[in-house]
Amino acid sequence: MTTPEAVSTEFAPGQCWAYRTRSGEEASRLLVLKVEVLNGEEVVHLSIGGLAMKNPLSPDGVTRQIGHTPIAASALRRSVTHLEERGAELPEDESGYQQWKAAADRGEAGVFTLEVAGLVDAMEEALNTAHSKQQPSSVFGKSNRRTLKR
Repeated sequence: MTTPEAVSTEFAPGQCWAYRTRSGEEASRLLVLKVEVLNGEEVVHLSIGGLAMKNPLSPDGVTRQIGHTPIAASALRRSVTHLEERGAELPEDESGYQQWKAAADRGEAGVFTLEVAGLVDAMEEALNTAHSKQQPSSVFGKSNRRTLKR
């Protein structure tokens, strides 16, 4: 399998991107919520919609959206295929970002370095592993995210 080439672009809040999705989620899209540079690394905060993540805690067994997730811009560039919209409306609720930021400031949170489809797989696995009380695999381990040092 060849590695996808990175898209050369600047990310900005309000952009809606198509990306290399998981099978069955071809209509899924990414919304850029915020872009910042932390410790010299460009971090993009996303909302991901149009998902079909198995989730035993959801009333219908499926989670369709990730409200906030931070990803390294380099990993995002390897994931996106084309820009579909600029100026999309951003959600008013920034609580996901605020929680992440507080944890990152304490050195307890980082950014994903997986491509977006792998990130979604990791989150789905974490949801299902937590429910079954099994140990998660290394997919969701610290080796796949960088902790931001202060």
